[in-house]
Amino acid sequence: MLPPKHSVVWVAIISLIGPWGSMAIAQVSNSTSITISISPEKPFDLPPLNGRQNNNLTEASIFAWEQFISHTWPAKPQKGNFGSRDEADVQRRYGEKGVTGQVVWETFRHKSEIFPGGSGEPNGFVNDPAKDYGYDALPVYTYDTGLIPPATGQAATESPFDNLDETNEILLCDMSAGISNSRILYQAKANRVLYKYSAQHRLFEGSEGTPGEMRANAAYNLHQSDEKNFKVPYVRLPSSDPVKKSIGSMEAKSAWRRLGDSEDPSRFYTNRVRFYVREGTEIRYKEETWGLVALHIIHKTESSPVFIYTSFSQVDNIRDVDGTVVEEPDGLIKSEFRDIPPFAPELTIFKSTVTKGQEVFPVPGSPEMPKGSKQLFFQNLVPFTHGLKTPIAVRRRLYEISSEVRAVNRVAQAAIRKYDPSAVWQYYKLVNVQGSTLPSFVDRSESDALSLDHKASFFMANEVVETNVPLQQFSGTLSPADDFNPPSFRHAGNYDFALFDRMGRYDGATKIVSELTKGQVVFNTFQRPGAPAGQAWKKLNTGGCVGCHGPQGQLVGGDFSVILARGRVTPPETQDEHVTHSNRLLELNYLRDKK
Repeated sequence: MLPPKHSVVWVAIISLIGPWGSMAIAQVSNSTSITISISPEKPFDLPPLNGRQNNNLTEASIFAWEQFISHTWPAKPQKGNFGSRDEADVQRRYGEKGVTGQVVWETFRHKSEIFPGGSGEPNGFVNDPAKDYGYDALPVYTYDTGLIPPATGQAATESPFDNLDETNEILLCDMSAGISNSRILYQAKANRVLYKYSAQHRLFEGSEGTPGEMRANAAYNLHQSDEKNFKVPYVRLPSSDPVKKSIGSMEAKSAWRRLGDSEDPSRFYTNRVRFYVREGTEIRYKEETWGLVALHIIHKTESSPVFIYTSFSQVDNIRDVDGTVVEEPDGLIKSEFRDIPPFAPELTIFKSTVTKGQEVFPVPGSPEMPKGSKQLFFQNLVPFTHGLKTPIAVRRRLYEISSEVRAVNRVAQAAIRKYDPSAVWQYYKLVNVQGSTLPSFVDRSESDALSLDHKASFFMANEVVETNVPLQQFSGTLSPADDFNPPSFRHAGNYDFALFDRMGRYDGATKIVSELTKGQVVFNTFQRPGAPAGQAWKKLNTGGCVGCHGPQGQLVGGDFSVILARGRVTPPETQDEHVTHSNRLLELNYLRDKK
């Protein structure tokens, strides 16, 4: 029996021996059974609705954990052999790495291996579907200037599977961890299914600025009220097929950082990562062993063509000033932190209205983040400063992890401990799940009526991937502040309604194909199932991850894949090496002056 402080409902956990090792079954007080097996078998979709209106969050959390376990299984040896990437080595035990040092999701192709910079084909490309277009070739990271050389003092190496070429949260803010005086860096990957689709249609020949016919048609079709008016061909990524037992298109986004001297590395999955710095005007790479602090996995399934979005984080991420961990391992906020403001300085947040975007203001006189704090903190980036110039510390989540998710977290963590008490994945937790069959998949206009559990799902946000206010409370689309807005919108974050008379929708390039007028709802997600008869789309203004992948992926022709929508990569983003290693990282005056 788990200690009561970890639970809202009593959960009895029974450990069994399954085909791969441990299995945990929990019976909760409402007679819902939670079963988590430690297995490399990948789930294909959520359970069938069988006449129900929705899947529940418990079912979605079980799916998320079993997908996480199968994709953190030791990977097959990576030597460029056909059929080796994306695949588990079933001869190895969960908690280990593969023979060559990877787990399954790490062997997905990096975005630059699908859409390389310049004009060439992806590394290892073979124009042969029987060979999956060369998917299994070892990684090579090519940018628009070519291959990046090593930094001074860094030996040239074969490319690691973790290539951290993103240094911020989608251009909104930089993220850092006070516990280790380290920036948090990111990478995005996609699986064999998405790569094969892109390679088959040679989508790598296009980019966001020159999308090509299929992406432009996909964006155009969203604005047609009847499918008979669709332009073809258009991008439509493959979904999972439970009957054929085939996986759908998947992407994985991960967040990593350097660990601090006071941290226990056995509580983090670690691996060799590559990141980028500047030497003068030149970009160079460095490599170190870092810890994984978050993992998003998204999966286009038969039941959720908008993808199912799952987000995991390391259990110690959110800390107080002195380093005390704020949450229990399952995600419950500890009692002493429940009623504190979520940010320092304290912020006042105003919801978007018909006449104004979301506004965020620091509370006058509210204490700022202390020097030497061990907290997570973010620094908003120009032009998305939203009126906040100082670093903002994360004291707790804006929306607590849902109780149903926490119940499944406890069962999954217990199953992993039972399988192997030293397995590092017991120190990760599910943050939340989104999908089109869940109760939280509603329009923003209905979200205020959701329960707190489902509101946390509607605004799903990971503490180190979607951290600032516009991302923790995302809906509609983003509104830049300061330089791009009149003074009345100076603090604007997101907006749910058109604020100006001419707000364009795009065909994937630059041509406006439809316009909104002032006051109209900004729909960010277009879904086929459930559309009125004779119409192509059901239009929604959704929140969280799906709401972001709508305007960033679907509306520009990528079918919710931001990787596909953006196409060929530009130069890798570089972190400020001085800030990373400086003892002054947390000195507020230094950070205030840095722009």
